[in-house]
Amino acid sequence: MLVTVFPSHPSTELDGKIVQLFEKEQFVPTVDAIHGNDFHWLEYHYKCPHRFYIVTPDEMKSCIVEELQITPHFVIHFNQTQTITDFEWEQINVYIHNLIYGYPISDRTQRCIKRIRDFIVQPQLLKGPETPELPQFYEFNSQTFEDRDVAVFEITKANSTTPYTTLIREFSVKGYKPLFTNYFACNAFKNDFVAIQFLMKLWEEFMQGPMDLDEMLKQATEACYPGENYVPIVEPEVYMKSMDEVLEMLGM
Repeated sequence: MLVTVFPSHPSTELDGKIVQLFEKEQFVPTVDAIHGNDFHWLEYHYKCPHRFYIVTPDEMKSCIVEELQITPHFVIHFNQTQTITDFEWEQINVYIHNLIYGYPISDRTQRCIKRIRDFIVQPQLLKGPETPELPQFYEFNSQTFEDRDVAVFEITKANSTTPYTTLIREFSVKGYKPLFTNYFACNAFKNDFVAIQFLMKLWEEFMQGPMDLDEMLKQATEACYPGENYVPIVEPEVYMKSMDEVLEMLGM
């Protein structure tokens, strides 16, 4: 008997509670953070005996993969060659319900769970998503569009698969300076010492003189507000998307 949890994005308190409950019962739940809302993938991979569970504060529902309509919280599944009777599924449902909502579990249900808990899915049936290959170093890409006077920059942090892409419009006038203030305005960079060190390396390549990110960000922020003698600049454009995705989104 195997438990696979499908956490929400971002993960919720309920996700942690479900994992902890099963661990306390001496199960070793696995976590699939990718396929919970991919019903086609779930239908293809869960041909073994299984039940998906959806939990709310008031009730719990179970169903087979063909009946799924919303993202499940977790699934109970077995070896593809193992037969689970209706009575056993009924006892599993009682066990899960009482476990989650804090009700006593009868000896009858405990005996049933003890009998079937060792029916483990074979490893080849648990083929999940391949672990993405993470970059060991920061990756930096750029592209300029002279006809539109736009420069596009993409940074992927080390050990991450999430790229951050920013645009500098009127690049011939503004130059590279917004590259640094745009990224420094993001908490993902501002609160990351290593990320700041990487921006400093870029500064040495593109700029001259000392880099004072705090002062530059202050000036850039103030420039976004209207004044008596000038039109405010637009706020920084930073997207948690790849450069290709941003270019496609903006029709460039």
